[in-house]
Amino acid sequence: MRYIKVHFKLITWSNDNGNGSCYVYTSNPGFSASANAGSGNTSFSVSVSSASSANKTSESVTMWLSDADRNSLSPDEAKLYQQVYGQTAYLAVDADNNMSLTKTSDIPADELSTNTVASLQLA
Repeated sequence: MRYIKVHFKLITWSNDNGNGSCYVYTSNPGFSASANAGSGNTSFSVSVSSASSANKTSESVTMWLSDADRNSLSPDEAKLYQQVYGQTAYLAVDADNNMSLTKTSDIPADELSTNTVASLQLA
């Protein structure tokens, strides 16, 4: 079993179809930043996307919290995941690359320290 560390966060977007949002567990941690816009201070989130080069590929893994019809969970439903699994959790990945969300406290510390990977490509 391998483990990928993931973080609970809200992803928002805006496009020609309107605005949307979804809670996720993602290996790409969120960052926050602020900017002074005249008399007010504005905050916003920053995401760092995966990148590829000739010698190295990095990837992020995102678990979208959605129902069986692929609709985003309501904030209350999504926050139940956060209550159960925490702000930081792990995706447990078996030999067939099947994944399951796992609480940090459910993984023995020695197994977590030796089997945590940053990428599925490290298999």
